[in-house]
Amino acid sequence: MQDFAICSRPENSLQPRIAVRQVIANAKAATLLPIIKERIVPDSIVCSDTLSSYKALDVAGFRHVRINHSKLFATGKNHINSIENFWNQAKRHLRKFNGVRKQHFPPFLKECE
Repeated sequence: MQDFAICSRPENSLQPRIAVRQVIANAKAATLLPIIKERIVPDSIVCSDTLSSYKALDVAGFRHVRINHSKLFATGKNHINSIENFWNQAKRHLRKFNGVRKQHFPPFLKECE
């Protein structure tokens, strides 16, 4: 089991928000694409890291920008810093519990949204 999150930033807003966060069985395109299509408006700009599963976004009606953090952190105004920040804050919050059992992980992570 893995946790998947999408961050969105409304037009004219500097404040990102978590659009969806859920536990998924795997990070394959067949798992991620239906979740993304359900939550993200077609023709939206979707920024992602270089996970190969996100290649499906190129042909799914989205404007897809890949950010390779080993080479750069942004392409113009496009970046994935908001979601990176979410995971950083979540890890910091969860660290104080000295581990969380799998069955309790989703509610603990919900506190971070």
